[in-house]
Amino acid sequence: MAVAALALSGVPGVGYAELVPIFVVPTESRVAAPVAAGEPLRVELHGHDIGALARALGVADPGPGATHLDYTLRQYPGIATASERSWLEPTFVIDFDQPAVASLYDELRQSGAGPYSREQLAQFVARVVDEAPGRGWDVASRVATRRDGDCTEHAVLLTALARRSGIPARVVLGVAIVQVNGGYATYGHAWSELREDGRWVVADASLTGLEAPVRYLPLGVLEQEGPGFFVSAAAFMQRWVKRVVVVGAAT
Repeated sequence: MAVAALALSGVPGVGYAELVPIFVVPTESRVAAPVAAGEPLRVELHGHDIGALARALGVADPGPGATHLDYTLRQYPGIATASERSWLEPTFVIDFDQPAVASLYDELRQSGAGPYSREQLAQFVARVVDEAPGRGWDVASRVATRRDGDCTEHAVLLTALARRSGIPARVVLGVAIVQVNGGYATYGHAWSELREDGRWVVADASLTGLEAPVRYLPLGVLEQEGPGFFVSAAAFMQRWVKRVVVVGAAT
């Protein structure tokens, strides 16, 4: 997913690598100080197709001629999918039925019996997968074999291990808004979602060492997990965010 490598030298606690394989979304902050991590954050999202962006986030379309979407980040937003499925089955991308993933899952089991929490799964993937900026989209078995990759590889493998553990899981594409140096920075990113207590929650293996607060804005779920998955992923660019303006605390 990466198109550039950014050194987060100003972000404390980046323990996994000097370079993080993410691409930068221009971000403007209109606040004098960051809004507390647990408080709602109001942002303006600028993109190619504001209507498509609004539909992806499940909010009202601001209408023709709108230059941005006024959006408030409260609790983690859920993304609707076109079809109902269990999110437990092996697929071309999430091929946890292959020997390489099965072997890695056995390695996970050596650290303790399941069921595994999302934190345990994320930490395990972060430990066994070396950061490799500029990787493309490897399927889970290839990630388990190579043990390197960027955010997409971390997300694919974490999703595979979660499904093998019996936890519904899926790969999500979106942006991560990071509180850094008294302001904000936004990056294109990929992570996993795990189904817990009837809702989707974030499981992010590539940012486990990041101490700075992160707000996740999912823009789409990787529903097409067959051989044509990359074409499906590219379709997300229609709703992609080109610029973020942090307005401040929601009133």
